Amino acid sequence: MKPTFLTSNTKSIYFLFMVIFFSLTSTLGATANNDTDGRSIARFGTLTRVTGNLSTPKQVDPIYEAFQDPPVEAKPFVRWWWNGNCVTEEEVLHELDVMYKAGIGGIEINPVGLPGAAEKTDDKPLHWLSPEWNRVLKKAIDGARQRGMIADMIIGSGWPFGGRFLDNDETIQGVVLNTKKIQGPGTFTFEKEDLMKLPNRTSERTRSWLMFLRLIPEGAENADECINLLEPTQAKETIEVNVESGRYTLCAGVLRDCFRQVTLGAPGADGPVLDHFRREPVKKYLDRVSDTLGPVLGGRMGNRIRAMFCDSIELAGANWTNDLAEQFEKRRRYSPTPYLPFVFTKNNFGVSDSFRQIVSRVRYDFYKTLVEIFHERFVHTFHDWCHTNGMQTRYQAYGIPWLYGMLDGYLIPDIPEGDTWLYFDRSNIGKPLNRTRYAVWNKYAASAAHLTGKHLVGCEAMTNTAGVFRASLEDIKQASDLNFITGVTHSILHGYSYSSPQAAFPGWVRYGTFFNEKNTWWSYFPLWAKYHARVAAVLQATTAQSNVAIFGPSADVWAVHGLDRGPFLATPWYLHELWQAIHQNGCSADYISDQIIQNARFTEGRLRFGPTAYEMLIVTEVESMEPETAEALADFAEAGGRILFTGGTPSRAPSLHDMTRNDQRVRDAMRRALSVDRRRVVVVSPPPASVSGKPDVDRDNLLVWTTNLLKRLQITPAVVFDPPDRRLFQIHHRSADRDVFFLTNQDSERTLSFNARFDTGEKTPWLWDPQTGDRRVFPHDTQLNTLTIRLEPFQSMLLVFEPDMAGTAVPEPPSRSTRFINLEDSWQVTLEPIIGQRSQRILDRLIDFGTSDDPVLNTFAGTAVYRTRFEAPDDTAMLDLGEVADISEVTLNGKPLGIRWFGRHVYEIGQAIVPGENTLEIKVTSVLYNYCHSLKDNRTARSWTNRSREPAPVGLLGPVRIGLRR
Repeated sequence: MKPTFLTSNTKSIYFLFMVIFFSLTSTLGATANNDTDGRSIARFGTLTRVTGNLSTPKQVDPIYEAFQDPPVEAKPFVRWWWNGNCVTEEEVLHELDVMYKAGIGGIEINPVGLPGAAEKTDDKPLHWLSPEWNRVLKKAIDGARQRGMIADMIIGSGWPFGGRFLDNDETIQGVVLNTKKIQGPGTFTFEKEDLMKLPNRTSERTRSWLMFLRLIPEGAENADECINLLEPTQAKETIEVNVESGRYTLCAGVLRDCFRQVTLGAPGADGPVLDHFRREPVKKYLDRVSDTLGPVLGGRMGNRIRAMFCDSIELAGANWTNDLAEQFEKRRRYSPTPYLPFVFTKNNFGVSDSFRQIVSRVRYDFYKTLVEIFHERFVHTFHDWCHTNGMQTRYQAYGIPWLYGMLDGYLIPDIPEGDTWLYFDRSNIGKPLNRTRYAVWNKYAASAAHLTGKHLVGCEAMTNTAGVFRASLEDIKQASDLNFITGVTHSILHGYSYSSPQAAFPGWVRYGTFFNEKNTWWSYFPLWAKYHARVAAVLQATTAQSNVAIFGPSADVWAVHGLDRGPFLATPWYLHELWQAIHQNGCSADYISDQIIQNARFTEGRLRFGPTAYEMLIVTEVESMEPETAEALADFAEAGGRILFTGGTPSRAPSLHDMTRNDQRVRDAMRRALSVDRRRVVVVSPPPASVSGKPDVDRDNLLVWTTNLLKRLQITPAVVFDPPDRRLFQIHHRSADRDVFFLTNQDSERTLSFNARFDTGEKTPWLWDPQTGDRRVFPHDTQLNTLTIRLEPFQSMLLVFEPDMAGTAVPEPPSRSTRFINLEDSWQVTLEPIIGQRSQRILDRLIDFGTSDDPVLNTFAGTAVYRTRFEAPDDTAMLDLGEVADISEVTLNGKPLGIRWFGRHVYEIGQAIVPGENTLEIKVTSVLYNYCHSLKDNRTARSWTNRSREPAPVGLLGPVRIGLRR
């Protein structure tokens, strides 16, 4: 048969006919009540969106296509610990296969020291950047590419990076302050060696010099009263000090280098830490890497590597570099030398109040200078080097004990990155929810990405040292959902440990949650991986919407505490809780800095920077502010912006230079800001902290306080929750006219039922299901933007409001059954341990294996298969398993009902139930913890289970109930 060709006219007629046909089909299909028809309507809705060219009636929906089949960058990555560099080509390919089959999209190759508890094997440690190591590296990267995976790599090894090959003058520098109290009058003798004593962890290569020796009298009025003893005592080993009556502090500043070793550096990359405050050593170190690996990887590193990764900045003790004094004087316009004893401590040594104010300004100037140098000489140098070599930068701007201008640091890299811990409760570092501690640096990383138009916000996810073998897929989902809420769109799981095949169970375990094929739940891991990838794909393809900016008192913190992250995170107490309350009120918040405010544009009542526009700025208990920032805020107020000051307005500048004039500039700017409409620029009391200090009470108070103030300033939320709840979170994204909302219930026990009114007008709400990849119209009344929503514990919801894709919602299922019958019959249980022989038990009642007296049960890890028979009434509609630890998979009369790996383990029975006797089989997969804890002679297992003696719950705890229709 000859093919038939359409002319241009017949093509147009044909496609017009198809448009009418599909429209009619969609209308007829709107009456259908099943899921399949709902999905058909969605497809027809897409097909009938014909634009100008009638020859292409099908409009591609790239976001939904990415949701259904996520791109590799949306899939979770892993930090791939190369333990001890004891790696082989054969094993790296095997482990890549394991990761690929589990749904992992990429790797971060991370050479690290061999764990102390690791079982010794015959595997040879390879030196970083040696030809042997490079061959394995290339094999791993090529193997990843062949599997469609992405490869990243850490710079150096361990943290912070360095190496034995560094010269002393290329290593980290720092000043140690030693003090002696003196009560005069009298003559006092000190040994110079004692004054120059250094703290522990000093290497044999460490050099030290007495940098200053200053005698500070109590009550000193200025720096001139502090006596310089360095010159007259420079050549002496014994120092005599004559003082008049009074109290004094003798301050000895000791400069040292090469005092810090790379933490867990792998062979070839261990040794002294690099000086991160000098561009030349940094560039030399980086070029050493690219000059070696470029030729290995096809000419330049970017031919094979997507991004180079810089781990958290943990430069403890690094507070000096060669030209810091000169740079300080150049930037701050005065010499720091007279004030040096004060900048290395928050101790003011009892000086007068007026001098203390001077000292605070100097301290601020010192740390501002240090941060500027760090960003210029390290972060920008690293970023530029990556781009020169064809790679992106992944960078963690947080660290311990200091934070080096976190927001501004996060503005620089291509992929800013935070972190999340499981089983971590140090709330001064992050805010724990259940067993998850999200980090506030996630919010700073996301804020910087929003401000610079970047869609990838990385996260070192599931970091874990206390619950390595306790973590369940439910824990991982809860944490990853919370990461999405903070703004994370790109998870790098922490971590996948390379392990020699010779090593016995559980293999080598470096750090983090046990992502490994030897984990009990590994076969179910792809369920979470696919879920996570689908949500990430949508968030990466759309643009985050933020309408509230938060500005904290960083200058005040630096003036007192320097860069110490503890006070930064907790000053004021609600600063890093506030974003939660804002999101719970249907708005979205970012944290911003002086740099953002000073370079922003102010139009139409918005503070605009990059693609982001904020309609409100909250300034939290700021006392000192750079005058340029204060004047910009006044401009914002005059441009119609809304500003909320808590606890008062700033009244002074933070810096010492020209302080009288600059203090007045700040006060004048605040008067100008407050002189505009007082309904838009307001000063309020801070939110009350509870007398008891209980975090949940504080969060409830903060939620109410925030709700009232957002209403007072007439901020339009993207969604209004009725009622709001401190465990109900949302984020709002947009793509063209399409609105996207991700909601999550972060409560482990409560079901949240609420009404939600979205600011989406007449757009049609669609529910996108990340577990299946399907979508359907969400049930609604006549108002398309007002929905009734129910979220079970740890349940999430992805809602997409479509401007031109109408459809009819599938009717809601009948009301949940309220009459239950417990299954009281005995259970036959088959135990299938991760290691060991099968066994069986008959249970008269359901129990927690973890607390059993039976040693087989209380050390069990694996899958327990429960079987029973029961008589079913005719109106049986559902099965509720009660408490399950941790994953359930149910078969009724040989028909699979599904899998539950988080939340409530409730199953719709459907057509599987039969009149009379029914056979029920429930597979329950537990975590590894109890078994690993029982391995008394296994050093690796013991090292990760000795932090807790509480057994993990294991098995089907119940009660198991069948639910009857009303």
